[in-house]
Parts: sequence; C-alpha cells; structure tokens
Amino acid sequence: MPITVLSWNICRAGTRGPNGERQDRWPLLMDVISRAALTPSDPDRPGIPDVLLLQEVHDPNRPDLLEMIAEHLPGKRLLRPDSPTGGNVVAVPQEWELRFWDTTLSHATLYGFGVATVRVPGVDFPISFCSAHLTPYSAAAAAIEMQHILGRVTRNRRIGLVGLDGNHMPRDWRLDPDPDWSQAQDHNLAGRTHPGHQPPVGDRIVGRVIHQGRLTDLAEHFALMTGDKSLCAPTGHGGIRVDWMLATRPVVPGVRNFRPLDPQGASDHWALYCELHPEHIDLSQTYDFV
Repeated sequence: MPITVLSWNICRAGTRGPNGERQDRWPLLMDVISRAALTPSDPDRPGIPDVLLLQEVHDPNRPDLLEMIAEHLPGKRLLRPDSPTGGNVVAVPQEWELRFWDTTLSHATLYGFGVATVRVPGVDFPISFCSAHLTPYSAAAAAIEMQHILGRVTRNRRIGLVGLDGNHMPRDWRLDPDPDWSQAQDHNLAGRTHPGHQPPVGDRIVGRVIHQGRLTDLAEHFALMTGDKSLCAPTGHGGIRVDWMLATRPVVPGVRNFRPLDPQGASDHWALYCELHPEHIDLSQTYDFV
C-alpha cells in the first residue's frame, strides 16, 4: 500500500480568519482532509491521509490547540517545533516508530520547522517528513531558510519529503509566470520582487535554491512529465504558486498521483496531495550524510 501524504497551510490554525477574527473551520478542514485520498478507482480507501504536513497551526490564544486537533485526527502523533511563532506540524500514525524528531535548526527560521524520521511498517528503511513555512518578508532571507531546511531533511540517507508554504516565486517563469505586481500588497511587492527593477520582476531565488539543492518540485515535475500546466496554478492570494511539495532525488520515482486540492473555502491556500510508493524509492541514489 502507498503512503498517502497531504500538505496544507490551514490558515491561522483553523481557529482564526485571515484577519484574526475567531472562527471554527475544522469541520470544513476535515471535510477536505478526509476526502483527500479518495479516488474514483478506489472509493473504499480510508480518507484521511497517512501523513499530514500542516502549516499555520498556531494560535497563542488556544493553549489546547494540539489537543483539539488530535480529537479530529485520532490515531495520529502530532509533532510541532517549540517556537513562539511556529505552526508547522507533522502528523503521522501513532503506530509508526519515530526514530528522530529533528528541530536542530528550527530557531534559524521565522516560523520554525522539524523533520520527523519514521519507520513505516513493512518498509526496510526510515523516511523523513518535514513541514515548513518560509518568511514572506524577504526572498533572500527565505532562500537562506530553505538552505537550512534542505540541510536537515537530507540527513536521513537523502530519503525525504517536504510540505512547504514557500511564499515566493518558483524557478521556472514558463510554468509559473509573474503575477500582476500592480495588485500586490506592499510587503509582498518588497519581499517577492528584485529591488530596483521597474516594472517589478519576481525574485526566484527560493526556487533556484531548491533546484540547486537537488530537491524536486513535484508540481513542476509532473507538469513537465504530463504536459498538464494546471498543476502549477496559483495556490494562494497574489497569483503565485506559493505551496510546494518537494521530494529528494531518491524519493521522486516513488511519487504517484500528485495533485492540488481545492480548499472549498476551508483555507486561503490550496492543499497538495500525493502517494508515495516506498518500493519504488531509488536506494541507489542514497548516501550517508557527511
């Protein structure tokens, strides 16, 4: 059986709206999450994915937040880095053995991050999963954060998958063209474009760091492989595909059925879903971290 994975920025923990107003969007969130793994060819598959990589799971007014979410996700172990602004949660089945929960460089990023390395029953090697959220305020700073994340997620023999709210421009303008920058908010115009360029031009340094570090942007990968450019459609406000699922080189051959999921009003971001077939992971491309 494949490992099913969902990455999603759920917008202010599902307990607040985009402007900070109190909300309870968890029934809407769970409707999307529980339908994620269902397909016309396999309608009987359990709906909730095995692994959830969630961003913005943070509400300082809800000290019981993780306990509340755990009630919606029975049987999941919820891992969140200890960070004052951190809301990047990795949720995995409780029966999976947690080998490591690596938050070594969490403090070096604005929103924190952790890498969960787990043993999946029936799989002979550990797999790492990371949920991350890059700073929206500077493409240059976000690129450095991405370098930190990349350095930690590849330590487990280079077998890892990252769910990311990247906040910035992907690398390929042909699949991800610049938006209409005249409509951008001031902080996004300052953070996402090259200083001094008129008219403004998107700064693609984050996407280039990802590519340089040999992580594969799965939306780009499947768009090029299938010719379906809709896989690279914008996933949030501002006309940019800011939400990415990234795979290390050995993992790419094992990824199937990648697709964006319409949030149906449950969040201001689209979710991303894929299936990971461990038997197709290319172990010849793994190496020990030095």
